[in-house]
Amino acid sequence: MLNKVPKSVRAAMKDDLREVHGAPTRAASEAGITVFDEKYAAKCPRAVNCLTKDRDALLTFFDFLD
Repeated sequence: MLNKVPKSVRAAMKDDLREVHGAPTRAASEAGITVFDEKYAAKCPRAVNCLTKDRDALLTFFDFLD
């Protein structure tokens, strides 16, 4: 996904993706994706689409946690 954005955006985007991936709950991860979408949709729509198009599949692992 980071290959779809300018180098100047990559560091910040990487940090934001860590927030999504490292979220303690599904709700927190979904909120992170929403924030990511709002933050990057105008500048990097291809990257946002890459994250959001398979949102449910991406978050499936939360279904197997406690």
